[in-house]
Amino acid sequence: MSNQISILGNLQNGILVMNQNPIVFPTNPKIGSMIINNLDLFAYITVADITNWYPLVQRNLNPSNYSGTQTLISTTWIVQHNLGTTNYYYQVQDANGNTLTPLQLIPVDNNSFKLIFNTPCTGNVLVISTANLFIDQLAIGDGTNVQITRADCEQLNFVAGNGISINFDNASKDIIISSTSLDTITTLNATASQLADNIVNEVSRAESTEITLATNISSNLALINTEVTRALSAEDKLTNSFNNIASNINTLVNNTTNTLPLTFGNVTSSSIVITSNIPNQELDTFLINTYRTAKYIIQISQGSLFQALELICMHDGINAYIMEINDLLIGSTFLATFDAIITNGNFQLLVSPLLNGLTINIVRTLIVV
Repeated sequence: MSNQISILGNLQNGILVMNQNPIVFPTNPKIGSMIINNLDLFAYITVADITNWYPLVQRNLNPSNYSGTQTLISTTWIVQHNLGTTNYYYQVQDANGNTLTPLQLIPVDNNSFKLIFNTPCTGNVLVISTANLFIDQLAIGDGTNVQITRADCEQLNFVAGNGISINFDNASKDIIISSTSLDTITTLNATASQLADNIVNEVSRAESTEITLATNISSNLALINTEVTRALSAEDKLTNSFNNIASNINTLVNNTTNTLPLTFGNVTSSSIVITSNIPNQELDTFLINTYRTAKYIIQISQGSLFQALELICMHDGINAYIMEINDLLIGSTFLATFDAIITNGNFQLLVSPLLNGLTINIVRTLIVV
């Protein structure tokens, strides 16, 4: 097609301009005018009080189509187009270029169909997938709202008002909306503002929750640290107490071993070998002005004969008193007897051996006056 403008007559509402190459839209067009500009169809129409050029059908720059020839004369043509769809446009011509109209089209599958003619014939068939036709539509709503739908199914709803214009950018394939009023912008901004407020509120709530959680964690850590410190302090005190107890025990043991004075007296031990059986031999002595009471644990042995006993001794400064308790004997006879006297300011414990060659071991505990 040459670069020319063809105008059809008898058009009551406008003109039809067809051109294969890009052209400039006519100025001052009549409502109802249609233009094929660069093989894209536009109409100058009024929708919702808005008059402009609107794209109706746009060609696909990468079309999918099939062209074939039926060489066998037949009333049934099988068209194997392999377009993978049942949505298509087709045209049939005979060998002379005349249009043929089949009686029936019978789909076979997504890649083929049958054409039925009333008389046997041959010719050519062209099949174009309608999925390759892009249609931009402007659908009128209830008179207040206008919905714009693009071929890619994106929609834009807005409130129509005075001074609103809609333009289609053929280069970018975008619909451009402009308005001298702020109704649409205000609505969009209000929605965006509400969404922004919600986001800010959620962020603030999350930050507040995070701060509260961090504060609680910090408080708990401080409490744990305090408890650990207190536990360590208690452990130190307990360790010190144990150390003091151990030290006191060691002191007590050392005092016992070294016959040092205890708080209420002292403890001593001794071992004596008696070779004769002379009665009332001195076994032990202590100052009566210093100590009032004494307790003796005595062990006596000779060969296989053994005797063990306890003696409780006391004085009043003049007389000596003695009591024998817990006497234990291993063998057939006692090995010694005991008595006590006051002499020269001393308490004397006396022993009378019943056999010769006795070994006597003594542990003494004294209690101060």
